[in-house]
Amino acid sequence: MKEQVLRKTLLLPESLWEEAEDFRFVARIKSDTEVVRTLMQAGLYLMKLREDPVYIKAEEEAVERLNNQG
Repeated sequence: MKEQVLRKTLLLPESLWEEAEDFRFVARIKSDTEVVRTLMQAGLYLMKLREDPVYIKAEEEAVERLNNQG
């Protein structure tokens, strides 16, 4: 069964929208809708990763290595 598509209105600061437009150009994304969807999916995926204990440990080790380089 096809998932229902919802229509929403977003209010964004101009600077944030400009960054999204820059990303859209670089990624060759054709529509505003697709760039918002892509960025939302990426952000949600990263938030899930940050809850993963394996990711948390790897991130902490990377930060520790960077701090010890100085």
